[in-house]
Amino acid sequence: MKNRFLVVIATLLSITSYSQFTYQPSSIYPFGQPNPEAANEIKDFSPLIGVCDCESQSRNSDNRWAEPIEMTWTFKYIMNGTAIQDEVLSMDGKHGGSIRQFNEEKEMWYVHYYSTQSKSKNLLTWEGKKRDDGSIVLYNEQKAPNGMDGYFRITFSEITTNGFNWIGEWVDLSEQIVFPVWKIDCTKRQLVDTERPSETLKENNGNTKILGNSTPSLSPFRIGYRIIETTRRIDNRRPNDLQTGLKTIPISIWYPTIDTIKPSYITYGDYVNNISASNDSIANNNLFKKLIRSFENTDTLSNPEQLAHYLSRKKSVLNSPAHTQHKYPLVIINGAHPIYHTYLAERIASKGFVVASIPRQGKNKGERLSFDKEGSKEFKADLNCVISELSKTPFVDSAQLSFISWSFEGVPTFEIAKQNKNTVLFISLDSSIGYDYGETMVEDSVAFFQDTPFQFYHFTGSEIIHGKNFNLLDKLNRDSYEPINQWFNLEHADFTSLSSITKNELRNQETSPTYETFIEVVQHLILTHNL
Repeated sequence: MKNRFLVVIATLLSITSYSQFTYQPSSIYPFGQPNPEAANEIKDFSPLIGVCDCESQSRNSDNRWAEPIEMTWTFKYIMNGTAIQDEVLSMDGKHGGSIRQFNEEKEMWYVHYYSTQSKSKNLLTWEGKKRDDGSIVLYNEQKAPNGMDGYFRITFSEITTNGFNWIGEWVDLSEQIVFPVWKIDCTKRQLVDTERPSETLKENNGNTKILGNSTPSLSPFRIGYRIIETTRRIDNRRPNDLQTGLKTIPISIWYPTIDTIKPSYITYGDYVNNISASNDSIANNNLFKKLIRSFENTDTLSNPEQLAHYLSRKKSVLNSPAHTQHKYPLVIINGAHPIYHTYLAERIASKGFVVASIPRQGKNKGERLSFDKEGSKEFKADLNCVISELSKTPFVDSAQLSFISWSFEGVPTFEIAKQNKNTVLFISLDSSIGYDYGETMVEDSVAFFQDTPFQFYHFTGSEIIHGKNFNLLDKLNRDSYEPINQWFNLEHADFTSLSSITKNELRNQETSPTYETFIEVVQHLILTHNL
């Protein structure tokens, strides 16, 4: 089946039911969707759509900040995707909500607020718009207690898919006098499919294929992250050293978790501090800077305060929570180090998978694997050990196994995938399978792709540079499907979260929309092959 990727795109589009009220909340889209016929500004609040766990803090009667109060803040599209409604449920019983509409003629958001404390005939209304720095600022005319004219100004800032900050302040008419009275820190909750929806797929011959028949159901599971360790015996003798020992392999895992009363979220700094277990936090931070600068010189890294602020921001991932009682299919992502692919791992786990990733490491601390057959052999031994360890965990369904590999890890991971009878999918992200050096790592290039019962996809950019070649891929039986896809035109580093997500967020810039679309396709491939 040729041009299979076009079929994947068609499948993504076919998930939505094209009814009169397509963009209303549904079982598949519980928070609705933005209506494409609405003003483009309807997407200003898109990163907030869903459920957020928040801490609210306001000033008390003596103008001191009171203790934080936990609350949930839920945003959804209403009126068939042409407006937004939000609801606040607070642990102190002071609940509230808003209706948000964008007036195209005035180019302004109008926000109508209601609460359990203010049951008024006329709702308070704020108005404002999104600014160039990405913040959303809204105003309501209010006098200060001393009678001075001014506004109550609301600002949504640091808006990402992981959460946002909110602050309410009284300001004078010139906005030179600013008095904050209420602040809220929110972390986005990821919901997980407990049962995957039925989907239909139009084949190239026009026939309709049914992909699964389960009932769609979304559960309020969130994503947890932890590191577990396993060991394997190695011979790490050096000259004049007769000692043998154990090699410790740290495994980063993302997994669906049960709801908790007081969630504890990790920060991006937690990911950074796990780069090397043998390093302290300063050494890991320096290594992180080196990694980012290898992709692009980022000015933020020269500003210690700005960098520290970024690393302290919470992710939408819980810190080492309990796992659920259910078993979930396993997805293994390999490519240099887990930190290269954190965003990809989070997004896949949010669809109801356990995601695991390990670093590329030699037999001794500080050693890097060589890009040859010997290095491939070492990595395969590590990966076999990891799969064996994870198959024993109570929340992993080892009968369904998918692999995603970037860079060097492509060849050794593919060889392990072929050895495992439970492999259902292999996705290569511009990996060594498509490069000169990858071909030299293979014992028998003709047999490399033989007896491959699972689906295989190789994503790469259009430029043929840095030793890229498709000699191995050309040996595939390409009459059955097209294994090489260059539609996204992402280059090597752009297939990583570090390049496409992290470096942009460090600059407070929008993450790569091409990478975001690519992630959606990867998610869909994994879902359809694990039905």
